[in-house]
Amino acid sequence: MLESQSTFPVTAEGPGPVTGTIGGFHGTLSYQTDADNNPQLAFTRDTPGVPEYIPAQSPFHPDTFGREDGINVFWMGQNNFYDPPGVKSDIAKCIAFLSSKRYIVMSLLNAGDEGIGTTSYDQLAQINADLARTYPDNFFDIRKILINNYDPASLQDVQDHINDVPPSSLRNDAEHLNDKGYAVVAQQVAAFIASRSW
Repeated sequence: MLESQSTFPVTAEGPGPVTGTIGGFHGTLSYQTDADNNPQLAFTRDTPGVPEYIPAQSPFHPDTFGREDGINVFWMGQNNFYDPPGVKSDIAKCIAFLSSKRYIVMSLLNAGDEGIGTTSYDQLAQINADLARTYPDNFFDIRKILINNYDPASLQDVQDHINDVPPSSLRNDAEHLNDKGYAVVAQQVAAFIASRSW
């Protein structure tokens, strides 16, 4: 069992067990829960041997993701958009790690209260413009697609469209999409992948 995790690269939602190396040992990192249902990460090395001590917070180096037949979708930066260099650096590091050219960089979304004229809107628009310029063949503007999927019969959705924010009919709250919103995302990402014959 690993102690003092700095992050959980494997969660109950996925991506499932991940192979890689920690402390010079290759094995599989998996998500588990203890008797009290607390999340834990467990590392099982490939070959048996005497127990070894690995210091807490030791880095786990996953095997390269992105097999040639895999497709990677990066939709990150929403929670730290106030740090544009950090967002762009994180995405660049992920892409540099890939062995596949089949990847999508999704645009960041603005919240319902981050419409035209707000500082947040301007920051997010700049990040998205930078990502589109950096990854012209792989950038996917899901934000604009969601905004264009507003309900013209809904006064609130019409106002959201005017404000250039994802429509209320596709959100659970100011920031998070609802099932209908995620269905739009899933359908559009699938269409983007199909258009590339991936």
